[in-house]
Amino acid sequence: MAIAALLAAPCASPQSSRVTDREIDRKVEVLLTQMTVEEKIGQLTQSFHFVKNARSDQRVVNGEIGAYVWETDPAEINRLQHLAIEESRLHIPLIFMMDVIHGYGGTSALALAMQRGEIQASCAFQLSALKSAFRMSYEAGDLIPIVQFARKSPELAGVPHVLDFARTEEERQVFNLVYNRDIMGRALAAPPGIPVARTALLRRAFDAAVVDPELTTAAARAGLPLTPMHGEEVEAFVRTMMAVPPEVAAKARAALEFGQQENLQLKSVAGTISEIGGGRIKVKDAGGKPLDLSISDADSTIMLDGRQAALSALNAGMACFLRYTDADVAQVVVCK
Repeated sequence: MAIAALLAAPCASPQSSRVTDREIDRKVEVLLTQMTVEEKIGQLTQSFHFVKNARSDQRVVNGEIGAYVWETDPAEINRLQHLAIEESRLHIPLIFMMDVIHGYGGTSALALAMQRGEIQASCAFQLSALKSAFRMSYEAGDLIPIVQFARKSPELAGVPHVLDFARTEEERQVFNLVYNRDIMGRALAAPPGIPVARTALLRRAFDAAVVDPELTTAAARAGLPLTPMHGEEVEAFVRTMMAVPPEVAAKARAALEFGQQENLQLKSVAGTISEIGGGRIKVKDAGGKPLDLSISDADSTIMLDGRQAALSALNAGMACFLRYTDADVAQVVVCK
């Protein structure tokens, strides 16, 4: 995974203090000594965005919830975060995340599915992950890269890059927009209008940080490659991406939107299962409005408490989030 600094400079003043790893570890140790068993379990507990009421708010205040999944409303995120930081005993902030609900739940589940022979391939394994979390399978030849995206790695000699399949310059530009945006990795950016001197100062600070011996030693020990991009390189990369002809950008946008059509055609509902059986699932939303959908293990992806599950695991009374088609077929069912 690339590490990058984008174009500019920090929001904070250059004089802001640096929190060391030792200080962070000390803070964590103090928190652990102060936490009850219930609060420790709470840090491992995630709730869903549609399960929010006076009781769930109190659980946040009690430290019994550590994360929320699929909450995207900024006002609601601020409200819940306020409860956690201002009103809870230990003031530990919540984590807000999105989860994979179409198919398998992330790269770990995909790797296991390949081992079980359920699928034959997967996309978006980073080289750093292959050399760390999936190192044993990768070195044993159980995970074999067949095409590269983003930055071309000399470690994958003989593995074609997606740009190798472009037949024309226009195709190369489209492929570059769609597949190579991740060259920047996790960029560090700041608002526009900061002084040029401060931009240069922060860029040099970033350059010094990524060659710090303590950092490079820790990364090497974990098997994580450091592939930083200097600020000037990121600026040039962004300018190149922004300078493509309008017709190329339009084709790239159309390609990306094509893959989203399935999601756009699905409807959503959050509610409680009132009845299930005989290939049907009946749900009542928060307003009591009923919905009757077709459901099956073959046609529906079912998740229960963050794990893939069979239809037989669902019961009346469960709180669920469903995505369904115009033909009233449940395609995604996520319950807790």
